[in-house]
Amino acid sequence: MATLRVQKQFNGEKMKFYPIILIASIIVLAGCGADDIENNSGGDNMNPIAVFDTSMGEFKIELFEDKSPITAGNFKKLVQEGFYDGTKFHRVIKGFMNQGGDPLTKDNSQQARWGTGNPGYAIKDEFIEGLSNVRGTISMANS
Repeated sequence: MATLRVQKQFNGEKMKFYPIILIASIIVLAGCGADDIENNSGGDNMNPIAVFDTSMGEFKIELFEDKSPITAGNFKKLVQEGFYDGTKFHRVIKGFMNQGGDPLTKDNSQQARWGTGNPGYAIKDEFIEGLSNVRGTISMANS
């Protein structure tokens, strides 16, 4: 199992963190930034774990690299490049969702555009039977 270290901030201290500590069916572009990947040869599960270090605490998600290799691979690539470093959760709706990972959130003067940033490319969509966006799912936008 590999571990990705990621860093993230919440948009202002007024927001409350509603932790969703989950095993992800798909990964999130509400991602974050990373500084390392650690390999762990123990156990049967070889899917990487993303560890999100936020201004409100830490949470972990499993990247289903075995079921969604394109999406998981893209997330890992962006993390390793530091794409998510310093990004904010710019949209938090209590009891529903947290949204983040937009590189524009690194610049407070771009606040009107938060939620519209991207890496400059799109990846092939993966539709995997048995994976769906139910409560606790982490998802990646691809538009």
